[in-house]
Parts: sequence; structure tokens; C-alpha cells
Amino acid sequence: MSSPLFPATPPHLLSFRAKQADFFLAHSFLRMRRPADVRTAASPSAGREENLSSLRFQNRSRTEAARRSKEPPKVNVWLSPNYPGSLNIAVSSYNLVPFRYRYTLNSEGPTPLCASPNEPQEIYPTGPPLLIVCKFAIQAVQNSLIELRFEIMPIHPGGDPNAIHVEHITRKYRMREDLISLEPIA
Repeated sequence: MSSPLFPATPPHLLSFRAKQADFFLAHSFLRMRRPADVRTAASPSAGREENLSSLRFQNRSRTEAARRSKEPPKVNVWLSPNYPGSLNIAVSSYNLVPFRYRYTLNSEGPTPLCASPNEPQEIYPTGPPLLIVCKFAIQAVQNSLIELRFEIMPIHPGGDPNAIHVEHITRKYRMREDLISLEPIA
């Protein structure tokens, strides 16, 4: 059936669409027949799944143990380029202790390029680094200098919020001529 709104499908596309539909139905049927939690010994992904699940369990148990203790968070932060006018702030926790953070990205101008909300944000690390996307006007960067100021405050259950030690991390970078690459300044 053909109309101005719905033109007839060309025969070569019709056969392609029919093949696509057959492929989708066949593979969706296989997925429904084999639940994700059923693993066979011959499956190559079975070992990787066990390793990932044990790693998740270890991270969870380390996080719980660190949360109960008064251990301070051990964190590393750095900037990585995204595209002109956008940077990623990468936050990596070494001991998986939960913490609050606040950050500002400054240049030599009076206003920050990018900043976190007024209230500190909470993070419960699980292993991989947290990436925070920071977008800004590239014209606001003065003398190609960018400074990241990062504050870390531990989260202790039932602890006195006034007795919390705040750690300040400052990283300085020089933006290269391509407006993407960054060079750390010592």
C-alpha cells in the first residue's frame, strides 16, 4: 500500500528489514532462554564474572570497614582534557573511605571558571575514579593558567561535624596552544 505520507518500501530494503527482524527475534529468544545468573564451566566469561563479583565484594567490605573506623580518606585528584571549554576532574580514592568534596576551577581572573554547588557533595567510592565534567568559556582562561582547588571532608557516622579535618588539594596546570592539552605546573 502506497500513499504520499507512506511511500512503498523498495524491495531491497524490505528484505534487509526482514533479515533485521529475524536476527532480533532469534537473539532476543536466546537471551530470554538463558538467564544472566546461569554460567557454564565452558563459558569464557564465567571466570571474569567471578573475579568481578569478588572484587566488588572486597571493595564493599573495605568501604564498610573504613566507614566504621575513623580513617581519613586518601584521595588523588587531577584534571584531564575533554574538549575545548570542558575538562574532567578525576577523583580517585585509594582506601575507599566515603567523603564529601567541594571544588573550584580558577584562572587568574576574579571569577571561577567552574565550581561545585554550595553544599559539599557526598561520594561513596567503589573503585573506579569519579569523573566530574566541568564546562566553561574558553575565553575566561587568562594567561593559559588553570588552578584546581579541591576540598575533602570525611564522613564519619555519629561523629562531631565540627571536629572534621578538611584537606585541601591544589593542582596547577598550563593550557597548551591547542586549547585542549594540559601541562602540570610544579
